Amino acid sequence: MPGHDSLRKHGWPDGHTGDGYYRRLEANFDWYSAEYDASIAGNIIEGYLRSVSTKTLESLFREGDRVLEVGCGTGIETIEMLKRGVHVHAVDISSRMIERLSRKAEEAGLGYMLSVSRGRASGIASIGKDRGLFDGVVTTFGAFSSEPHIGDFISGAHAILKPGGLLVAGFWNRFCLFEMLLYGMELRRRRLSERMRGLSTRGNCRFSLETRSYSVHDFRRLTDGMFSTVMVKGLPVLSPPPDFARRLERWGGLLPLLLRLDERVNGLPILNRLGDYLLVVARRKLN
Repeated sequence: MPGHDSLRKHGWPDGHTGDGYYRRLEANFDWYSAEYDASIAGNIIEGYLRSVSTKTLESLFREGDRVLEVGCGTGIETIEMLKRGVHVHAVDISSRMIERLSRKAEEAGLGYMLSVSRGRASGIASIGKDRGLFDGVVTTFGAFSSEPHIGDFISGAHAILKPGGLLVAGFWNRFCLFEMLLYGMELRRRRLSERMRGLSTRGNCRFSLETRSYSVHDFRRLTDGMFSTVMVKGLPVLSPPPDFARRLERWGGLLPLLLRLDERVNGLPILNRLGDYLLVVARRKLN
């Protein structure tokens, strides 16, 4: 897989690609599951991210479509897809996240449209192989950046998508305008340089485990020959990343204003490459 090979020099460190890493990842999200919904609802920037991703999915998939969602969490986007008549097979490494999603779907009377599996992003080819081809594969704000074997995820998505089917990927961006300005002024070079190189270690990013960042160029190299990129959005671009939200709440109406501006510019050329996250839509090639 040429695209994957070209990124090996930025790969994960030894000891962080095997079962031990996945067990730590599972434990982290099991622990986080009880607070997950409240943490999203209580953060205006997290709410903005989910609003954009949900609206994007609504524009891409229609009633009767079949979607495999990877890293579903407690189902913030999943439930909205189910409400619109989209059938979802949801996958997460955390059994507790899946339990919460399943409960929410049943309570909403939507459980008959949902099926679930516990598994890794890199294992979707085997998860989806007996379920027929899907109209879409979706992964937003987590699983893509925490999967060491991302090439297996990309090739797996290609294998289970219909020709012309859509891959929707939200992932941590290498080049965040806000952090480049802030950490550049503060001379926090290690935190900034790790992110821009593509792999941030625990303690040098806001996440509790090693996290991979990707640029649009990286994504295109990873998917070369299998997918064509059709949309890129930066989330957010002008507003700060979610971990700064509480610190800026005292500025009154500034954050809502910045987020309204973000909605206008998040898809513009150049600016759409500079968000804290990237939301990318790619179409499976017909061959």
